[in-house]
Amino acid sequence: EVRAGRGPLHFEWPRRNKDGSRHWDEVTLKKVEVAGKPHILAITRQITEHKKAVEALRASEEQYRAIFNASADSLVLRDADFRVVDVNPSYEAMSGRRREDAIGRNDLTMSPPELNAHVRQLHARALAGERVLFEALARRKDGSRFNIETRGVPILHKGQPHVLYIGRDITARKTEEELLRASEEQYRAIFDASEDALILWNSELQRVDVNPAYERIYGFTREEVLKGIYALNVPPEYVERRRDTVRRTLAGEHVLFVSDLDEI
Repeated sequence: EVRAGRGPLHFEWPRRNKDGSRHWDEVTLKKVEVAGKPHILAITRQITEHKKAVEALRASEEQYRAIFNASADSLVLRDADFRVVDVNPSYEAMSGRRREDAIGRNDLTMSPPELNAHVRQLHARALAGERVLFEALARRKDGSRFNIETRGVPILHKGQPHVLYIGRDITARKTEEELLRASEEQYRAIFDASEDALILWNSELQRVDVNPAYERIYGFTREEVLKGIYALNVPPEYVERRRDTVRRTLAGEHVLFVSDLDEI
């Protein structure tokens, strides 16, 4: 199942481990920029346990309770009126709230109150059969904050439409994304500040970036280099020698390239 729209792309698929065991993954594809260029970051989340929880809810109360309580994700079951009818121990651990304090509530218990209206709209869509997703900066009972990602899955519980909300702490993932953005900023600052001419090649043997020092030293603009205008009068054998240098470098070899041409 692929869920598209504005923002990240989500899909689920079954896979087998090396030992032959079968698992379910949910993959999120997000567009990011690395070195100033668009890339796709694939984030894979194992959802085998919550798949089992959903299936158990369709099976028997006994199975439901065993798997519901064993899930490492926070699980909150809400009825058609948005009332909490059940939560699991992982919810209690994540939120700092007891099960009996959550049962019967018809508001958000971890996410900010200002999201109530939005999540109720998502709840209506889930009741109609759609899987929904939202992220929030949540708050535990002790006041500590964390990033939570919540998925809503439509299910039938005791013959009635409900939505199972599956919450996961994604603080670590958010931190990794922030570090990725920070490393891009650091790269750009160092790349642009260097007094040496710097050229960035990709694995397809294409120039994808040059720094201001390169423009200053050789007189070609960044756009001219990326479009190949600089190479119109360069002998083909020089181009091939340079490509061979890049191939060897990508393979892990330290290469020194000495040219008798004016352009390096």
